[in-house]
Amino acid sequence: MKIKVGHIDYEYTEVEIVNRQDPYQVGECDYINRAISIDKTRSKKEQGEIFLHELIHSIDEYFSIGLKEKQVKLLGHGLSMAFRDNPSMQKLFVDKVGGKINE
Repeated sequence: MKIKVGHIDYEYTEVEIVNRQDPYQVGECDYINRAISIDKTRSKKEQGEIFLHELIHSIDEYFSIGLKEKQVKLLGHGLSMAFRDNPSMQKLFVDKVGGKINE
């Protein structure tokens, strides 16, 4: 699946090992190869949080914001919490900014 951030298309994949040099790494946003990888052995909830975390990294890189890792982590947890606690928010967001949700 492709994830578009600005003019950059990231290839999203779920893998068993995200980074062979760091076996404890559960997600990665590779700016050079334009790829977001998520550990598929994690729970669906964790995968969602990891995906948001890596997506924030890609947005940070695109806009040269300069977020620290702690800021990325907290934003990821906050967005995950907001989406999880407000299921209708996804549809509201897409309705307001335009687009389509596959239901």
